[in-house]
Amino acid sequence: TGDAQITGSLTISGSFHAFTLDSDNIVLGSGSGVAMEADADNNVILGVNAGNSLTTGNNAVIIGKSAGQAYTTGNLNAVIIGTSAGQNLTSAFAVAIGNNALGSTSTGVNSVAIGESAAYSNTGNHVVAIGHRAAYGPSAGTVAIGYSAMHLQGQPNSVAIGKFALYSALNSGGSTTAVGMSAGYGITSGGGNTVYGYYAGYNLAGSGATGNIIIGSGSLGASGISN
Repeated sequence: TGDAQITGSLTISGSFHAFTLDSDNIVLGSGSGVAMEADADNNVILGVNAGNSLTTGNNAVIIGKSAGQAYTTGNLNAVIIGTSAGQNLTSAFAVAIGNNALGSTSTGVNSVAIGESAAYSNTGNHVVAIGHRAAYGPSAGTVAIGYSAMHLQGQPNSVAIGKFALYSALNSGGSTTAVGMSAGYGITSGGGNTVYGYYAGYNLAGSGATGNIIIGSGSLGASGISN
């Protein structure tokens, strides 16, 4: 009973595998934080092999098996939570929450990915992806909210809100806003579109998918849609 005070550092081996607690860092998990050096400050690393390449990096929260494995040095200001979340990420100022979120990409400055595999292979910066596989493919400056919104590649500087919104968009065109389930689903390379409504612009594709304003459930959408 009473109080326990620890000065300096504490390392416990055995059933704890790896547990390091000092004035600046908390590390727990087999193989986690194994490369950390004295200049690493203000880090929390939890999980098997989490943050295992981090040497002198600062201000990172890395939680989950194999999460944040590519981080090494610098002022990271990153929050990475989930199995293999941010596994190859080297960019600072990133938030990845969910298994494999920002998992394959190395870039993602000022990006937020929340959801399983959200922004998984995204190669751009300034991305917000919320939802299962939202903004899964490469794009930059995009906002994708919803299950598989902007799934394939995404359009630069575009917004997709809703399940499957801008699902087929390729990494060209851009500056498109699609709001609604499957809104703009078929748009690939066209840009400058504004699409609002359930299945609105679903079949819009090719050269016609540029500079359109489509509002209403099923407008230019799949046949048989009931308004």
